[in-house]
Amino acid sequence: SSGINAEYGSAVVEKVMYTQWIYFVFVFIGLIVLRFTRPSMRRPYKAPFIVPVLLTIVSVLMVLSPIFDTTRDEDYVSNILSKYGIAVGSIVTGIPFYILCIYRRTRLSIFEQTSGKDLSSILNQVEYRDHS
Repeated sequence: SSGINAEYGSAVVEKVMYTQWIYFVFVFIGLIVLRFTRPSMRRPYKAPFIVPVLLTIVSVLMVLSPIFDTTRDEDYVSNILSKYGIAVGSIVTGIPFYILCIYRRTRLSIFEQTSGKDLSSILNQVEYRDHS
């Protein structure tokens, strides 16, 4: 039973990490764009220009790596589609929050309830159940 859980757990972690690399591509491209569009913008730390360029290249290679995987088995296409599908799905689910919270500047009540509280006080309100 624990082998099955470990197998599913590693599959979930693999897909989440893959999605994270896509977010890194957006972040590093954003750094490069801001360097040119807002050069005088105040930043707490200004990385040398080569750093976001190299990290963008590495991130793009990580995103494209499943396509160039040489171990092609019967699940090759479904594995690639699931990785890209989960990544695109997670990005798409963030769009309504962006529109509500950033673009329209709407304050959601759930965020107002938790703002100003530290994580431990929020977690203390959650009811835990022992499933052992």
